[in-house]
Amino acid sequence: MLEAYAVSEIKLLEDADLVRRLKLKLDEYQARAKRYQDENQTPEPQPHLLYRMIILQQLLENGVVEREKIREVIRRQKGQLSESDFYESFGVIWAYANKRFDALSGGTGLPR
Repeated sequence: MLEAYAVSEIKLLEDADLVRRLKLKLDEYQARAKRYQDENQTPEPQPHLLYRMIILQQLLENGVVEREKIREVIRRQKGQLSESDFYESFGVIWAYANKRFDALSGGTGLPR
């Protein structure tokens, strides 16, 4: 997934099935975040999960996410940012949005 580090934006493809699957993935992320928060009695989910939710939500709402803009949005909202978690999260969402599932290893993938 190293090529994702060179990508400055993610664009949503005009693919209704992919958009449907990405919405399901956002639902999955939100459920995982809630479960983590409930189990650990914490107001925030893990950073990588939070970043993925924010990036994916922006992509679905706007059709495009610019890496540096969303990075600053997250930094302002949360007061800090884990660079490694952010870049990994941006790369995962980039791979999903571009149907580059071969660039990913592990995880649950996109729902069918």
